[in-house]
Amino acid sequence: MYILLIAKVVRITMACDTFSSEAANNLLGGKFICIFGGSNIRSLYKDLIWLLEDGRLSSETMLKTKNEESHSNDIRLSNGPLHNGIHYEEVREYNRNCHITFQFITRLYQTNFIDFIKSIETLSKVPDVVIINSCLWDLTRWGTTGIQQFKKNVFDTLTYLQSCWRSTRIIWLTAAPLAFQCYGGMLAEHNGYVRKSLPWHVLFANNYAANVANSLNIDVLDLHYYFRFLMNYQVKDGIHWMPLTVRFAVNLLLTHIASVWSVKLPGVSVLSRRFLIESTRLNILPLYQSEVKNNIRRRRRRRCRNFNRNRYYI
Repeated sequence: MYILLIAKVVRITMACDTFSSEAANNLLGGKFICIFGGSNIRSLYKDLIWLLEDGRLSSETMLKTKNEESHSNDIRLSNGPLHNGIHYEEVREYNRNCHITFQFITRLYQTNFIDFIKSIETLSKVPDVVIINSCLWDLTRWGTTGIQQFKKNVFDTLTYLQSCWRSTRIIWLTAAPLAFQCYGGMLAEHNGYVRKSLPWHVLFANNYAANVANSLNIDVLDLHYYFRFLMNYQVKDGIHWMPLTVRFAVNLLLTHIASVWSVKLPGVSVLSRRFLIESTRLNILPLYQSEVKNNIRRRRRRRCRNFNRNRYYI
């Protein structure tokens, strides 16, 4: 008795719309956005401004590079050295069609974070949106009381932001999931024993921070929930993510902001293989488009030649 299994391609609606460069610029035009976080949030910031400037997917080199003087027409405001310590500083600013700032933080409610907030308060405009996350550094690099400090600092940070900017929309991002075998510069050698349990610590920390944010009527965008289905798009260190996944996070964020502002969404893609090239296709240059078509034709001709060559040996 033979059983015939028929594979069916399932097309699942995405949790976000796919923003082109034009749609992203129309949404954020004239807005002031402040972003705070670690390396994954820095990747989100860099891919966001790359979407605004160019539109195609960022390269892994773009997302991996840190503390460069300029990326996608932004400028680096900080002058600190490049290192993996808890006092690492990186402040960036993008000011073209919209105004976006980014500050790298290694712990919530630390001194340089408060000083940066005070420096923004001296400006004539108030941020329209504040996007913030901090988790891995808080849990692993600030001693044995890191978890207790994190719980206190989450509440202190969010209430401080609310007291400074009452009209600003604050969005807390949960930390993306980790692999059980993760490594990186932010994980010091002396706390290597924590690595195998760190994914669970991150899960519980996300839940705690989300509950605090909800109690304060602050928006929560749960990246951990969406990224847990995309673990095969992590890079080798088990912490950071491939450009496609970062663009997915950017689209999630822009969809959330557009929904909050009641702006018409550009359109929903489906979770299929086409999504891998959808963001690039929306912004692709005509010259590059013709180059892609020529490459496809060359591949087809090569496959035909190989088939004609090999069929005589069957």
